[in-house]
Amino acid sequence: MTSSGSATSRAAASRAAVVAVLLVAVATGARAQTPSTPIEFELSRSVQRTLARVQELWLQWIGATLQDSRARADEALRGLSVAAREVGFAHFPDLALGAVALARQSAATGNFERARRQLAAAEVLDPGRAEVAFAEAAVARRERDWLRAGLATARGLGRAIRGPDGFQIGASVALWSLLVLLVAAALFVALLVAEHGRRALAVLIDLLSPPLPSWAAAGIVAFLLVGPLALPSGVYLVVMLASALVWTFATGVQRAVLVVGWTLAIVAPLAAEALERRIALEHSPPIRALAAFDQGRLYGGFFADLQVLRSALPEDPAAAQAVADVHRTLGQWELARDGYRRLLYDEPNNVPVLLNLGAYHFRKGDYATANAHFERAARVPGRGSAAAWYNLSLGYSDAYLFDESRDALAKARELDAEAVDVWIATANPDRVLTFNGSLARRTEIGERLRAAWSGGPDKTPRRSHTAPWRSAGFSGAGVLLALIFDRLRRRSGGAPPAARRMPASSWAARWTRRVVPAIEAIEEGSGGAAWGNLVLLTAIAALPLAFDLAGDPPIAGWPGPALARGMAVVAAVAYLGVRIRSGWAEAED
Repeated sequence: MTSSGSATSRAAASRAAVVAVLLVAVATGARAQTPSTPIEFELSRSVQRTLARVQELWLQWIGATLQDSRARADEALRGLSVAAREVGFAHFPDLALGAVALARQSAATGNFERARRQLAAAEVLDPGRAEVAFAEAAVARRERDWLRAGLATARGLGRAIRGPDGFQIGASVALWSLLVLLVAAALFVALLVAEHGRRALAVLIDLLSPPLPSWAAAGIVAFLLVGPLALPSGVYLVVMLASALVWTFATGVQRAVLVVGWTLAIVAPLAAEALERRIALEHSPPIRALAAFDQGRLYGGFFADLQVLRSALPEDPAAAQAVADVHRTLGQWELARDGYRRLLYDEPNNVPVLLNLGAYHFRKGDYATANAHFERAARVPGRGSAAAWYNLSLGYSDAYLFDESRDALAKARELDAEAVDVWIATANPDRVLTFNGSLARRTEIGERLRAAWSGGPDKTPRRSHTAPWRSAGFSGAGVLLALIFDRLRRRSGGAPPAARRMPASSWAARWTRRVVPAIEAIEEGSGGAAWGNLVLLTAIAALPLAFDLAGDPPIAGWPGPALARGMAVVAAVAYLGVRIRSGWAEAED
């Protein structure tokens, strides 16, 4: 590489490094706040010093990797891992994303060896992150190593599905499935209308003709069938009306499919609204902070997001426990103790809080107070745990109560011998066990956040949308109309016109029937075969939307839309190939 090319490479990488430094400045800033949360999250001087050292080590790693100094880069990376453990977290996701950005820049300039080292560092900073795998795939594509690119993409997809954004990806697939089924049901109704529509119109006109002239009856019927299109839900109303009118001419299996369609029309909007609310809650700052806390990830804005939780639920015990647990994880035991003490007034039998308070006094050498908390935790009715008895055995031992210590350890083994063996074998600088009890209350916190954000002055949750329930009402009206129309047709007597068959004389009509066998299935009175074919065709046509309906997940390099489009092309070609081959075979016979 020429000197000018090297300078260009370093300039581009430096620009990415500046972005990454800004990210980590947000992630590890000692003063984290947002306009909606003016109170700062308290950080001790030791924690602030550690976070400042994180920034220094990150800058050192950037300089070393840009200069291809592997020894210095590895040393800085080890320092970052040590700093993460000092603040009680295991991973720095923003630093990992910064390393990914540098790797992409290095690959763009042809320095693939440096890109691979930067990706390896990203994996250390935040193991199992989908963005790292997708970046590895991008680097491999630039190297034209297609096998490695495919394997990395597959690994990234697996990580994304299992990761924090997996629910959003699954929600997109669920919404896509509902869309496919609804559209297939509408197409099924359209084919039934093509088959029986003339008969239904004749019956309707006959029902209105005795008191009205036939032309007036025909005008009224046309208005009733076309008029709803002017309404906001016009297409939906027309489909429901059409399904009600063809019900009386459908076979038993076809009626079963219509019932499935009506059920979907009720369930789908309700499911979509529930998924929308769940995604909004999962992406809310408090729940995002709790998820990162559970995973040991200190990301940009973590403290600000935690402050949103405090502001949204200022008096909630579960939220207060989460804040205290974060303080304890950071090593800010004094702040954690104050939070735990206040919490015990509301929840005197909170076992994790009692254990953590006992651990605080154990660290101070106040074994009498520590053992008092451990004893309270061990004797909580119905909730005494092996951890409480295990901690009590250590507290008794340090207080020189060796017989009581043996008895407490025996009680812990009686409750959970396997866990006790693990605790004894695992190195623990605090010796006694502590727990982030708030993480087990994430569902409870989510429900209270939803109530606080969606409720009125009395915090009573209220529905924000009426469309799903309106759809349920329309579907119910459609079912009632179908039964009424069927009853009237049977009472009117007379033979309605015969079913109208779609012409099959032209080449285009024959091939349309071969490509869409649902047409012949409907004419033959079949419902299952027609429904299955329509679902398959709709799924292929809608595949490009499979990962879009719930929004793009916040994953850099996410290949979902491109992958879905490729799958749609392959599926369409395969389907047409099978149908054309079948048509040729029938023509030869």
